[in-house]
Amino acid sequence: MANCFVFIGEPGPDAKDKLGILESNGTTARRVGDPADVNAVVDLSPIAIVIQGDLPMLGEYVVALRERRELSRVPVIARLSRFERSAVEHAFRGGCDDIIVDSKLNQFQAMAAVITQHDDWQSMRAPAGLVVLAHQDRYTRMRIGQVLRKNGFDLHFAASTDELVEVIDTKKPRAVITAADLPPRSPVSYSSTMDHQAPWIVLATTEQMALLETAVEDQEDIKFLDSSSDAESLTFVLNDFLAPRQKAERRSPRILYGTTVAFWPKDGSAAEEFLGFTYNVNIGGLFVRTLTPPPMQSVLYLRFSPPFGLGSVVMTAQVVWRKAIGTSGGAATPEGMGVQFVEAMPADLAGFEGGYNALRENQDKRKAAYTSKAPEDPTYCSTSVIP
Repeated sequence: MANCFVFIGEPGPDAKDKLGILESNGTTARRVGDPADVNAVVDLSPIAIVIQGDLPMLGEYVVALRERRELSRVPVIARLSRFERSAVEHAFRGGCDDIIVDSKLNQFQAMAAVITQHDDWQSMRAPAGLVVLAHQDRYTRMRIGQVLRKNGFDLHFAASTDELVEVIDTKKPRAVITAADLPPRSPVSYSSTMDHQAPWIVLATTEQMALLETAVEDQEDIKFLDSSSDAESLTFVLNDFLAPRQKAERRSPRILYGTTVAFWPKDGSAAEEFLGFTYNVNIGGLFVRTLTPPPMQSVLYLRFSPPFGLGSVVMTAQVVWRKAIGTSGGAATPEGMGVQFVEAMPADLAGFEGGYNALRENQDKRKAAYTSKAPEDPTYCSTSVIP
């Protein structure tokens, strides 16, 4: 049975409700009782796998599924009876792509819609503004433009510096993306005379960057990016550049940090919250692992525990980057969303910033310990200083 969800182990007390959701999305469910029976899963040609999340050998079962070529790109979702940090960590460390919690049917419904290529977040979609994309190669313009449009941006193309100057003057874009070697002359050479109310991202080779960065080092609204970067990475940089934050936040490093997080639309209800797991964090935002990232520019409430915090904080945040199922975005980046904090109660903000600074200090101590000891002992590795 192709185009089905395969449930491995117990499907949960709301199995009938899940089946109804799948049928409304044009698919169905099949069950495999033995988590070690990978062949049975392969024979069903699933579009998603839901596995019992409390299995002690969960990681080994997920590895066995991933090893099969037919299942290597099929999302694996852990079913949990409760939303507890230890259970969620067990699921993600076991290699699962996301979680669903019994009774959270709204999240399962959105997940089913996303996986079956319906857009469950359509009602929240918001345009991200006009971007001018200037590149002499038509294929490159189309490749990058497709991803930018998918992330909510309107586009205007230019194939030369003269066209770029004209478009900037007439269209007043929110941002400019341009090749460094745009004919007949590099637009960067004339950047000081152009309108810089909109930030620029310049796609350049390493050699081009070395020549051009010095010429514009006093212009903070120009950022260089390797011309070989994929379109999803470019979108991330663009949204990060457009986010209204302080310079200190832009320089704040992203640090790996995993904790449970609940999120819901600002104009919605916490009763319809979605559940995820953080991937990394900086002083101005964080990355949430989820197969159901809301659209770009969506404003959400997030509830999570800050680093070293005993309680939870609630932050208002905006989606500034997303990686959905079926997009590249870099092999090291899981599906999910990057959010930028926009508002919080003073106590919540202080609790988060204090936790982040402690996390950063802890990381700096680890790096210092590694740096000071590594030259003396070639067998030393950074895990030696992890508590």
